[in-house]
Amino acid sequence: MSTSRTPLRPLHVLALALVAQLTPACGPSDAAPGQTEMATVLRVGRDSAAIFDFVAPAPDMVSPWRSVGESPSHGALFLSSTRGAYFPDRSYLGQDRFSYRINSAQEIRTVSFNVEVFDPETVATPFPQHASIASLEDVTVSVDLAEAFHGSATAWQIMVDPEHGAVRLHGDVLSYSPPAEWSGITALALRRTDREEALVLELIVMAVEDPPVLAALPETAHATGAVPAHLPFVIDDVDTSFDQLSIGLRSSDPAVLPQSALSLSGAAGQYELVIAPPSDGPAGYATVTITVSDGATRVEASTRIQVGDGPGY
Repeated sequence: MSTSRTPLRPLHVLALALVAQLTPACGPSDAAPGQTEMATVLRVGRDSAAIFDFVAPAPDMVSPWRSVGESPSHGALFLSSTRGAYFPDRSYLGQDRFSYRINSAQEIRTVSFNVEVFDPETVATPFPQHASIASLEDVTVSVDLAEAFHGSATAWQIMVDPEHGAVRLHGDVLSYSPPAEWSGITALALRRTDREEALVLELIVMAVEDPPVLAALPETAHATGAVPAHLPFVIDDVDTSFDQLSIGLRSSDPAVLPQSALSLSGAAGQYELVIAPPSDGPAGYATVTITVSDGATRVEASTRIQVGDGPGY
């Protein structure tokens, strides 16, 4: 069995998200019928993360879902079930743009962000009482607290540990490790020994979409019009329910093995590929490829099929 996986775009882990200012730029634009677009201005510091809440879907939108619209050119975009996160490329300063869609059968609503990535060292920032750190699922993130808050290297003290995950403080460097396969929001409280006020640090762990698993498909099989081939295989996905997965079948040679000869049976991860070539069709070989997609990632598996009986087969 041969398998392939569509590669994900590489990105760097988020750092500290101190400033994420959202400013409505305009109302709905002149979009196509059934489509509404809203534009928002987003300001984020260099090497930081911008966490934003989703726009609520319209009341008449039935079973809405969100998807990435326009990907950013100078960063990465992640969407969870309740929030989104934008990560500018490391050391990047300047303009960027991205969007996400709220989809339903009645309407597609696009929310666009015009991004300004600025240098926080040129902006006078008072000592905050609340800030956020964003990380990805199963990734440890570290922050230099003295550098992030423009203060001299001083001792820090953790006052309240996070409910989820483990935190380590070594000098001015704070490291946070979320639990395995966990995503969500937790928080800790800490203070600098030269100040009385506490800093509440929100820890936001964005879920990472794991790809589907496609396994146990035989590498070869023989099928005739009288004796179809029944090939069992397994599909699994820790993040997506089976009814949300898209499964496709493709024949490399429709003249030998037409698409109409391919079908699936089974459910809940246990499936069977049924190959029933026409009884009056030609003999030969064809490769059948199964594709499974969860909407974000895709995997494939192939099997080589001997069709019919003839000289050399």
